Amino acid sequence: MAREAEKLDAEFVTLLFPFKEQVYRDIARKYARDGAELDASTIDAPMLAVRDFLIGEGVKVCDLASDSRSWSGCGPQLYLKAGSR
Repeated sequence: MAREAEKLDAEFVTLLFPFKEQVYRDIARKYARDGAELDASTIDAPMLAVRDFLIGEGVKVCDLASDSRSWSGCGPQLYLKAGSR
């Protein structure tokens, strides 16, 4: 894909959209086993692994998790209320 972008004189960037539980961490914590504590690094671990892999491959990444968390309390809910998709 990066080569295709170069042909178009464009830059290839991957956008990482956080999953609902990354933005609304209280949802993820509801599903912790036996009352276990889930910290931010545990909740974010899957997406961080993807991000780190892409960066390691030289792919530019725009991770929207931090901004999404900031916006989450400033208006309408960012995700559908029913389900996690």
